[in-house]
Amino acid sequence: GTPLQNNMTELWSLLNFVEPKRFASVDDFLRKFGALETADQVAKLVARIQPHILRRLKEDVEKSIPVKRETVIDVELTTMQKKYYRALFDRNRAFLTQGGGTGPQLINLEAELRKVCNH
Repeated sequence: GTPLQNNMTELWSLLNFVEPKRFASVDDFLRKFGALETADQVAKLVARIQPHILRRLKEDVEKSIPVKRETVIDVELTTMQKKYYRALFDRNRAFLTQGGGTGPQLINLEAELRKVCNH
């Protein structure tokens, strides 16, 4: 299935659908697990939903799958890609040289540079 990515209310909805008596109240569920601020809360949530979690690896299911091989092929950027890459880099040069290169802004820049290289 699709991994759960949105929020705890969505998780509760799925659990309520599967086991409505055990997960009857969204308010109770969110009060206990809504913030997940401590490792103890995470452990309790995992223990509570463990019967509903299926995690299998391909090699455990299908024995004939060969071992994964990765081949890295270096390819030079095209002229247009180089122009876009340089434009993004120059536009963000001050941010990169100030030393505070962390957080969402750096992640966004990394994603944009990766898009240039992949397209």
